[in-house]
Amino acid sequence: LGANLLGFLVGPILFYLVTRTAYLWTLVPIGIAAAGLGAIFPLLCHVSIKPDEQAGTRTSYLYLANIIGSALGSYLTGFVLMDILPLREVSVVLTLLGLALALGFLLDAKPRKIVLAGCASGILLAAIFVMTTSQFLYRDMYEKMLMKWSYPLTTIRNNYLGGPQFASVVENKSGVITVSKKGVVFGGGVYDGAFNVSLVQDGNWIQRAYALSYFHPDPKEVLMIGLSSGSWAQVIADHPQVEHLTIVEINPGYLPLIKNNPQVASLLRNPKVQIDIDDGRRWLIHNRDRKFDAVIMNTTHNWRCHVSNLLSVEFLQLIREHLNPGGVHFYNTTDSAAAEATGLKVFPYGMRLQTFMVVSDTPLQLDAQRWRGILAKYTIDGQPVFDFSRERDRRRFDEVLSMTTTMDRQVNYPYPLESAEHVRARTVGARVITDDNMGTEWER
Repeated sequence: LGANLLGFLVGPILFYLVTRTAYLWTLVPIGIAAAGLGAIFPLLCHVSIKPDEQAGTRTSYLYLANIIGSALGSYLTGFVLMDILPLREVSVVLTLLGLALALGFLLDAKPRKIVLAGCASGILLAAIFVMTTSQFLYRDMYEKMLMKWSYPLTTIRNNYLGGPQFASVVENKSGVITVSKKGVVFGGGVYDGAFNVSLVQDGNWIQRAYALSYFHPDPKEVLMIGLSSGSWAQVIADHPQVEHLTIVEINPGYLPLIKNNPQVASLLRNPKVQIDIDDGRRWLIHNRDRKFDAVIMNTTHNWRCHVSNLLSVEFLQLIREHLNPGGVHFYNTTDSAAAEATGLKVFPYGMRLQTFMVVSDTPLQLDAQRWRGILAKYTIDGQPVFDFSRERDRRRFDEVLSMTTTMDRQVNYPYPLESAEHVRARTVGARVITDDNMGTEWER
């Protein structure tokens, strides 16, 4: 009874502590709850196994049941409950199941009636407490975990999120996606893009998505690994030269968010677009015959867990197998010298475009005039990206194209464009990322 109640309270205590004190203090309630739940098994062995010649056999049966239960518990919670219920309700369900077990042990112990009545009433009150307080105790939990010490500061919270709470929260077995009222997307508590396809009001560096024609003359078949807000996919799908866009996304939770955002909702109805819910590497392995003119990844921060799976030599070699002659791989290194060096370790040709690397087996065909022509006639959902009747749009159009004059020049450091030779010289000594060394994942 006590262990399950404490387990239920670990979440709310953790949400409070991260807004008030150092993260290490969150280990205290976690440790105590784990100790309480862990103590149940040896106590169960003590009270249920007779000290006779069959003690060893009975203990082995109990251990087998414990192993089966542990495996099933992890599977059912992680792959079933978390895919159909939010974290708060998962916590309530698990706590109520734990209280039911406590009641079962109480009945099996056959205590005196007055003791039975008192303990049963206590368990009932605990269940009522869990069901009636969960909404309050788990309120704003993701806002608290994202903002941490800044959460109590209303002004900072409102400026950062656009309001006191997230506009949308999606929870499933693949993770947690939250969207602020400003349209900023957070995947697993880290910035994951924003809902914006406007190149005139470019708050999410969407300029990089529009740059495809600058370094590839005719990108008909495009593969995009990672979907997030769908803003990048919307830009690429509406590219005048793109005939087919295949998108691989591991988390289906982004789809309902995209469906409800008018800037990108049409992506889900675009006949040129195919969306596969799968792991990027697994999809590439299972589709060896698919070839593309461009593979695009707006990769997450280079220090996040598992991101080496998208930045390593082994993954880049797998990408290489899926490129048509003259094909390019365009991906975000998030300013990691190791990721940049790795790209040019695998591919002989390339360049850096802002935080992205463009790599290929053939020399890049950079053409500012070609890009100018494509940008001038670019439309999203039938609406022109630039309205040349407005001074602001004409000025922004020239500003975007001016990036092509910055190769290896220290303009707005780090320079928007950097040649492969310059990148190689700058990243001498950087560790090449492999599946085994995990790149920069341990540096933060």
